[in-house]
Amino acid sequence: MKTKNPVTLLIAITQRIDSDKAMDSLEEFTSTAIQLPSIGGFLGLHNDTLLIKSTRNTLNNIINVLKKTCFRRTQYMPLNTADVMQPAGAFPIEVEVGGATIFILDVEHFEEV
Repeated sequence: MKTKNPVTLLIAITQRIDSDKAMDSLEEFTSTAIQLPSIGGFLGLHNDTLLIKSTRNTLNNIINVLKKTCFRRTQYMPLNTADVMQPAGAFPIEVEVGGATIFILDVEHFEEV
């Protein structure tokens, strides 16, 4: 379906703890948003991947919603003694997690059936 307002697809990877609030807040700007469970690679945390349909008119509003609902936070990760030569009682390392990683794709063509 071709429209006067080009369609944009946002793929946002968020922490699961933030995704429900983000989805609720997105309802004001888009009628099409899908929440898919996913798992992060580095820490193996539970994430959600949000697929969000947008137009150029609502793109900035959607990005602002994600900025306001997906927070960065500090988490502690235990060292894997097999990878790093550390004593068994070594302190965990501090890492920053959260926020949203957003990919923005222009959609040339889409169909609703």
